[in-house]
Amino acid sequence: MVHGVCEAILIKRLREELKIKYEAPIQLHYDNQSTISIAHNPVHHDRTKHVEVDHHFIKEKIDGGVIKIEQMCKDASRRLLIGNIHVLYNPSPGDVKLGQIHFLSSRAHVLSEKWGNVPVLLTGDFNSTPQSAIYKFMSSSELNVKLYDRRELSGQRSCHPAQVLGVKQEISSPLSLIDGLLKTSWKDEEIKVATGNSEGHVVVHSLNLNSSYATVKSYTGTREPNGEPLATSYHSKFLGTVDYIWYSDDLLPTRVLDTVSVDILMTTGGLPCQVRIHKENHAA
Repeated sequence: MVHGVCEAILIKRLREELKIKYEAPIQLHYDNQSTISIAHNPVHHDRTKHVEVDHHFIKEKIDGGVIKIEQMCKDASRRLLIGNIHVLYNPSPGDVKLGQIHFLSSRAHVLSEKWGNVPVLLTGDFNSTPQSAIYKFMSSSELNVKLYDRRELSGQRSCHPAQVLGVKQEISSPLSLIDGLLKTSWKDEEIKVATGNSEGHVVVHSLNLNSSYATVKSYTGTREPNGEPLATSYHSKFLGTVDYIWYSDDLLPTRVLDTVSVDILMTTGGLPCQVRIHKENHAA
């Protein structure tokens, strides 16, 4: 338990380093009721003398409001299927990007049913924005691909830092302007890559998913109107949100680790970046 407490304190100090305010105690869930009782109870027994130092450290953090320890749910309700993905970055092959996500959600559904309809959690870098068709597919469970330009499925093309921040850009060439007005037609092979079936043009997944960030209210005002973070990624060609935590109806998120503000992203010069952590943080 003491290692978990140390990691929680490290995360708290990292948030302070990034100027992210969070006043509530950090919740830690543990599956041993006896250990939880010892952590809260100042009375020691002979069998626990060897953990006396750790106990005082944990008790101090509980009394100081730094952490809050609660018992985990029963074994039968603790089963969870977790999937992680890093979708192709390039915005142009939208069929490939959508195909990757469709495959992940399909496999997650199959495994969930195989393991007794366990809840599903899908996380990672989906390389698509909250305004995109891919986001719509995740949140609504289906998408008619022929209604969208294959190159615009991810929404990344409209998230250049200069566009997001309102900085005036150089005038594009006439050819690029014409290209932007024309929608690319879908080939049968591209439809098959995106949907898994060349016969139909509607891609479907069987998971009823919700976004954790859109569900849990923000503490620091770093969110868009729909609840998603303003930005989870920033570099020379992109500024916006592409990282998500999707969960099925059987789960109920209570808190999420909030993202840093756009101002901090601009100061650091990009994300991910190196963050200075004081030496004493490692000894917490």
